[in-house]
Amino acid sequence: MGGFLIVNTFSMLVAQRSRELALLRALGASRRQVVRSVQLEAFVVGLVGSVLGLGLGVLLALGIRAVFARVGLDLGSQPLVLEPRTVVAALAVGIVVTMVAAWGPARRTTRIAPVEALRDDVALPETTIRRRMLVGAALVVGGGGAVLAGLAGSVPRAGWWVGLGVLAVLLGVAAASPVIGRPVLVGAHAAYRRLFGTVGNLAGLNALRNPRRTAATASALMIGLTLATTMAILGDSAKASVDRTIAQTFPGDFVVSNQVGEGFSTAIGDAMGEVEGVASVVRVRYGLAETGDRPRRLGGVEPSTFRDLGVGTVSGDLADLVDGTAVVDEDYADDAGIGVGDDLVVATVAGERRLPVVAVVDPGSVLPSIATTTATLLDAGYRDLDNTLVVEAEADPPGGLAGLQDRLEQAAGDNPLVTVKDQAEYAAEQRAPIDRLVLVVFALLGLALVIAVLGIVNTLALSVVERTREVGLLRAVGLGRGQLRWMITLESVVIAALGAVLGLVLGTTFGLALMRMLRDEGLEVISVPIGQLAGFAAAALVVGVLAATLPARRAARLDVLAAVSTE
Repeated sequence: MGGFLIVNTFSMLVAQRSRELALLRALGASRRQVVRSVQLEAFVVGLVGSVLGLGLGVLLALGIRAVFARVGLDLGSQPLVLEPRTVVAALAVGIVVTMVAAWGPARRTTRIAPVEALRDDVALPETTIRRRMLVGAALVVGGGGAVLAGLAGSVPRAGWWVGLGVLAVLLGVAAASPVIGRPVLVGAHAAYRRLFGTVGNLAGLNALRNPRRTAATASALMIGLTLATTMAILGDSAKASVDRTIAQTFPGDFVVSNQVGEGFSTAIGDAMGEVEGVASVVRVRYGLAETGDRPRRLGGVEPSTFRDLGVGTVSGDLADLVDGTAVVDEDYADDAGIGVGDDLVVATVAGERRLPVVAVVDPGSVLPSIATTTATLLDAGYRDLDNTLVVEAEADPPGGLAGLQDRLEQAAGDNPLVTVKDQAEYAAEQRAPIDRLVLVVFALLGLALVIAVLGIVNTLALSVVERTREVGLLRAVGLGRGQLRWMITLESVVIAALGAVLGLVLGTTFGLALMRMLRDEGLEVISVPIGQLAGFAAAALVVGVLAATLPARRAARLDVLAAVSTE
């Protein structure tokens, strides 16, 4: 996104100095010398910006660590690591990106013949819209094909194909945005003319005057909103999938667990079994075991209470679950290619165990994908602790379920980490890690919006400088200061609206595509947070209004006579 800002800035700066650069050519400077002068400026800008960015990055890292601590991921014991290679990489990337971004505008200056410096209307040649459209279309088609191939699973490393395809589509849309975004600009011009009269008409025409510049400025906001929209859809869909899974498989009336995932004393389960109104208590224990592909949780349940967990049987018979055997859920059975009668080899704390599979069951919200008996789990070297208790209430417990929950919490004793949750509370607990992850990602994406705001401010500020004489003439023929500020604000809103439209469309498309890819990972519910996306659109318009504040104020304060006499 910084690259778009740099390209736009140097394009405008070189365009404003095109007469000066052409005069240098007329006085004997070669094309190579002109390009080198612009590249030297880019080097200095890149060096200064990289040094400042490195310092701000260190401060940001400290801030992010503080944010992580607030959402439950405390990194306070880990010192901040700043390697020399990090400094070198930051400076190298900043300088190289700046110089590469400035190379195109610098090269275009050499297309101005020296004799053109004698003209008053000398202008910097622009890349043809047609060429940008062709390049953009090629990137979109190629990227879209890569995404489809990745989603279909017909290529190795499908995730890489999807990621690179998404990047190609983003770059393609950015390249072709002067054409793709033209309907938005035309529609905004028509709406402005109808709603705001002459001022709106001028603002719409200014946005249409240089669609390449308008689209380039909007591209940074487009990328930020694309990523934010994609994450919003993924996060909302993940939470909806969790809610549906729990609604379908939540056992009993209450689940008792440790907030940090550790085990707790079996005495708590014993005490809850004696609570008035409790019909049964099912103990579930967890241990981490290697299964050949990756570490997985190995559950332990008493065979007599297994059916109380409410899981359905796909094949086999739960009555065959005895010590030394195992039950697996359908998802793991499909992934591992095993079924009833096959031996499941797991590496436990006490060594390797070979467990015959006696049943395949539906996935559950409490039971891990692999389960055995409690005795088998303890024999494998795991601690004698409960990890989850499933409490079933009597038909009409004294005080109702609310009263029973209070008594269960009293039975948990003074351990603040052991909690008693009903279905809604358990679902909220399972959604909490997703909320934290999405919050952290949104915080990082907030930086993208800051860059987008800076891009709009920068473009409008340079545009005001570029149009100083025009602004003076408008003021001379009767345009008031307030009207001028409003005109520039409307221009800024058009840029923000274009970025919002493209970002929301692309983000929704990518979000739905990724959810399709993750369907086999258990995220079967696709949910589009319409309210959140509407909030993104509104925030983009607010960004447009705020970004115009300083450039509009500067334009309104220009001296009319001095502006009119500007060459």
